[in-house]
Amino acid sequence: MSIESEPKPHAPWPPLASNDTLYRYPKPYPLNKGGKKDNLAGIAKDHSLEASDLLTYNFLTTESKKINWYLAHVIGCTVLSPGRGSYTFEGVVHDAKTNRGVVFIPSFGDSTKDYANRIGERMVENYNLSKNKEPGGKCHRTCYARVEEASRQTGGPALPKVNWEDKKSLTDPFVILWSSYIGVGKAWFDLPEKYRGKGAAGAIAYKGWGTLVEGVDIWAGKLKPGAVIQAWGDAADYPRVRDGKASESGGHSFIFLHYVKSGTTITGMVIADQGYQNGSPLKKGDYGYWVGANIVAPAPAKP
Repeated sequence: MSIESEPKPHAPWPPLASNDTLYRYPKPYPLNKGGKKDNLAGIAKDHSLEASDLLTYNFLTTESKKINWYLAHVIGCTVLSPGRGSYTFEGVVHDAKTNRGVVFIPSFGDSTKDYANRIGERMVENYNLSKNKEPGGKCHRTCYARVEEASRQTGGPALPKVNWEDKKSLTDPFVILWSSYIGVGKAWFDLPEKYRGKGAAGAIAYKGWGTLVEGVDIWAGKLKPGAVIQAWGDAADYPRVRDGKASESGGHSFIFLHYVKSGTTITGMVIADQGYQNGSPLKKGDYGYWVGANIVAPAPAKP
């Protein structure tokens, strides 16, 4: 009995981001590199993925006979497992020209790299490898922790230490802006109006650690992976909070991962938050007010 069944139609190879519900890009993973003996389960585990996610992303199926067909005819597997019911990667050699000997890791962010955006890119890479993508809690705290970690790892600016549970300690202007903490009274109005009500984005711009990207430019494609975003449910909430009044519709703080496109048209974005909305792409109409900031890493110190 054959262990293969040819799928019809064939899944595209390399995989297409548009075939993935989160529009993750295909990051090549050459098999058996450096003498390593790879297997699908181990690759999935090393990249914080479920094996079913890795299989579906690459082959658009989890049916074993169809997977075997791809392993043999697309990846180049020839050696059967001890039980002879599937193929192993033994002896598989990577060929970049034909995309044989490789599987693709579904990855958030962008395949192109920008050294000036290394803090943002590290944040996205941390998220790709995280085994706890939905830590729960408050959105602005999760966002803060992710930026702080990535900045520390890349030699970026040190974010102020903060005890979120003690409101009396929330006195640093950066933290006040980040959390839109209007409860500090006069200290809120002492801050520049152009940064108030813009959450993490306003705080980053206030410190000169990044550049603001307003709503129109956000949806024109100006955000970079790892940008911080503040959104308000109602557009009128931005001036309310800016002027020291409570939001009526609620807001959200999160990290931008990548855009979703139909052809060249931006139709949405994929984000990282505490587990509230990171499971599916957001659309422009999901919030009434949007503002972001691309974090700009400092130039390397001169020797």
